[in-house]
Amino acid sequence: METRHFVMESFDGPSPEGRFTIVAKDALKLADDERAQAPKPSRGYLTADIGSGTTSVTLLPVGIGNLEYPASGYVSIGGKEICAFTRSGDVLTLTRARYNTAAVAHKSQDRVQLCLEYVGQSPATILRDLFVTYAGVPAAYIDLNDWQEEASAFLGVLYSALIPEPTGVNKLASELVQQAALAVWWDDLHRQMRMRVLRPILSDAALFDDQNILSRSMRIKDQHEKRLSQVWVYYGLVNPLTKADDPTNYRSLHVSGDLLAEADYGQPAVKKIYARFIPEFGRQVAQRAGDIVLGQYRFPPRLMTFQTFRGVEPLPELGMGCNVMAQPMQTDTGAPAVIPSQITRITPQESGFLIEAPELRFVGEPIDLGDRTIIINSNVQNFNWRASYDRLYPAPTVDDEIICIINPGVLVGSNSTSLAAFVLGDWPAFANLTIRLRGGIRGKGGAGGKGGSAGSGGGNGSAGGTALYARHAFKLELFEGASLWGGGGGGGGGAGGPSGSISGGGRGGGGGGGAGVAAGAGGSGNNPGRGGSATGGGSGGSGGGEAGGGRSGGNPGNAGDRGGTGTNPTLSGGNGGGAGAAIDGNSYSTKTGPTNTLRGRLIN
Repeated sequence: METRHFVMESFDGPSPEGRFTIVAKDALKLADDERAQAPKPSRGYLTADIGSGTTSVTLLPVGIGNLEYPASGYVSIGGKEICAFTRSGDVLTLTRARYNTAAVAHKSQDRVQLCLEYVGQSPATILRDLFVTYAGVPAAYIDLNDWQEEASAFLGVLYSALIPEPTGVNKLASELVQQAALAVWWDDLHRQMRMRVLRPILSDAALFDDQNILSRSMRIKDQHEKRLSQVWVYYGLVNPLTKADDPTNYRSLHVSGDLLAEADYGQPAVKKIYARFIPEFGRQVAQRAGDIVLGQYRFPPRLMTFQTFRGVEPLPELGMGCNVMAQPMQTDTGAPAVIPSQITRITPQESGFLIEAPELRFVGEPIDLGDRTIIINSNVQNFNWRASYDRLYPAPTVDDEIICIINPGVLVGSNSTSLAAFVLGDWPAFANLTIRLRGGIRGKGGAGGKGGSAGSGGGNGSAGGTALYARHAFKLELFEGASLWGGGGGGGGGAGGPSGSISGGGRGGGGGGGAGVAAGAGGSGNNPGRGGSATGGGSGGSGGGEAGGGRSGGNPGNAGDRGGTGTNPTLSGGNGGGAGAAIDGNSYSTKTGPTNTLRGRLIN
């Protein structure tokens, strides 16, 4: 006798005959959206109005901080802004405007919702947390080690997301299952929740054929409504507070397409996936998701329904990958066709089992689980390679080839001269790193110096920022059209004219800003200097009377010019800001390709 395990949904009875009716479901029912939400709703709210610059708030009701909020994390205030926080009692110390939201004023009584954040985690870990922590699935139902080993062996990538509002667990789990190409099901025989990474069915998997399929029980249906010729994967969610199914809320798009399939069937069939769990720079991960879905549904998958006998091998189990061979299925040559399938439904019967097994076919090249590539395909500032890697991939191993590609036309810049545009980050000594630069990495331009007031010298321009910073060995492959440029230094401010009542007094002109993706601002003065541009330094402003004029900011990788000198008495103009480094950590690099793509100092 077999025992199958379910969760009791409801019961009715007794009837006049003393009978009870029981409705039982599998454990996944606990994750239904109307029953389970993640994160759980928070009851805290603001005690008073706050402005856009407020960094400390107190929550009500009294004591709610210790009850519902951790020592640190992220909160959504009024559904308008995400803030990082640390907590002491009911007081939150805030870092405003996180996750691409803007700092805005909030009203007293605005709700303060605790967010749920996953950063660089295995889908096994995320799913287990959703099911156990938020849906109340008993932890004993999930073998986390088994799930993690499955994901590590057959997937090898990580996922990240911030969930700012209570959202159905089933919705979140279903999204992740699709984006990671998984199957999750309830094993009612062993009282376990199972997870499998979708992959080709092996040729020696369990076989169902005329030897174990009940005669004339086979039914085959072509599921034409599931055919696909294009899969669009939107990834890199911009603002978690806006709609997750809005394509304008995603930075990037990968399209997996099969034009031959469209020609074969006469029209396109498009599926859109809004991948909140795939962060920016995850093009390889998005491509994998799109390619697997397209490979499954490039041809209309067949749904097979058949019956088997009890006591005949193989014993069918839910989720089992198998091969099905039965008439009238044939190859083009007339030989019996073997259809790779996965069992998705089993109905036990007195003499056997009624089985549903949709075709599970993979078309295209196998997925390279060792690929550790990050592709930057849109402009970004202050990129940290290791931090981005950790959101997508597990810890590097000695065999991994870790690659970062900056696509043509893409610029990696910086919003501060004290921060490099591209930082390698900290890696183990064995890490094999390669940058393929087809776009640009450019430091920030320095600010122009201020024009001196009457009787004073001009202000110095600021130094340009660094483009690339490294303290680990790496290969740098440079391509035609690429640019690795330090920021231009700011131009010096002009000296002021004579002080006192001597004629000709006046303020010096402001220095021009240095070149950079984020260019330096012009300095103030009698006439302010012009800000720089992405490719050139700004011109200096003219001085008043006998005051000196400001001078130009530096072009990419060049120092700014020294400010003009005032007269009677002679005063010095400000020094031009130094040139930003193209590479700080040049001794760690091995370069190939055209070196005319480099502008700026090569240091350390």
